[in-house]
Amino acid sequence: MPTMIYHAPYPLNPDSVSASAIRPIKMLQAFEDLGFEILDITGYAVERKRRFAALRKRVEAGQKIDFMYSENATIPPSVTERKHLPPHPFLDLEIFRFAKSRGIPSGIFYRDIYWKFEEYDQRVGQPLAAVMKLLYRAELFTYQKYCDVIFLPSMEMGEYLPEVTKPRHEALPPGGQIVESSGPREGVSIFYVGGVGDHYRMHNLVRAVSEIDGARLTICTEASRWQAVAHEYPEAGSNGIRIVHESGEGLNKLYEDANICSVAFEPLEYREFASPFKFYEYIGRGKPIIGTKGSLTGKRIDELGIGWTTDNSVSEIKDVLVRLLDNPAELAEVTSRCEAVRHNHSWPARARQIAASLTGESGGR
Repeated sequence: MPTMIYHAPYPLNPDSVSASAIRPIKMLQAFEDLGFEILDITGYAVERKRRFAALRKRVEAGQKIDFMYSENATIPPSVTERKHLPPHPFLDLEIFRFAKSRGIPSGIFYRDIYWKFEEYDQRVGQPLAAVMKLLYRAELFTYQKYCDVIFLPSMEMGEYLPEVTKPRHEALPPGGQIVESSGPREGVSIFYVGGVGDHYRMHNLVRAVSEIDGARLTICTEASRWQAVAHEYPEAGSNGIRIVHESGEGLNKLYEDANICSVAFEPLEYREFASPFKFYEYIGRGKPIIGTKGSLTGKRIDELGIGWTTDNSVSEIKDVLVRLLDNPAELAEVTSRCEAVRHNHSWPARARQIAASLTGESGGR
């Protein structure tokens, strides 16, 4: 049985609905499903330190470790405690250094670079933003010095990390859980689940759908988020636009009522390298996707042939939707293609990729 270290500088929370919390759990489960023996170094610092000490004893006693995989946090590892005060500020550096010294190949998934944008400074404020950026750079220094591979949501994101040159960059987007989810055979029924703020502006999609007979759009988001932007979407609540606030198992019926899913947002620089969790969730459900040209998701849609991209203008979106209403065979064909490729983008597929990258072997069964 292959053995790996699974590291995360925070406790895993199976009850969370945020993508950044769901992903580490899905990855851990995928490794378990592939048959790995997992040495878990997750939790708050006190727990990680205890588990690290136990790991050292096992390695020093001669146990072979095939590789170490880590999922970083959206904040530096030294401040992931409940009150953000680090009891062991250099613990994670010690863990990576230990792996390097024992010849254990290591890889880190680096999930976000929001801190590199001006918006971060405005949101966090000074002097906190300056202090946090020092900690972020110290975190990158650890990976630069001790990691073999830095996994990123996309290769495009690597262009924003010029300070990390030594570890090999490799794209590791989210995976999708394979779920059989039938959809309507007639009409166009679009589903979107996620945020609705400034980073998720869907005004043109909403307007386009509202102007087409036979097209529907369901937006699923948190009630508080919707209340903050509801005034920007006067079409909502009528004209085929429905707003709901479901989560967990409640999403299943919403997916089954859809034959298309959406990542059709207003263009942003961030979208040029972002790999949203929901995009691969849609693929796992076998749902074709409508997106925006120039975004990373738009590129993936075109490369995989699993949907349609537009310039996000009302007119282009309407053109696509009207064509699909008139030609249901096109929608059926693209749906079949999405179902055919989805196993290549599952969580087990991502775990196999990590194992192969770090060991040169297939990584489990």
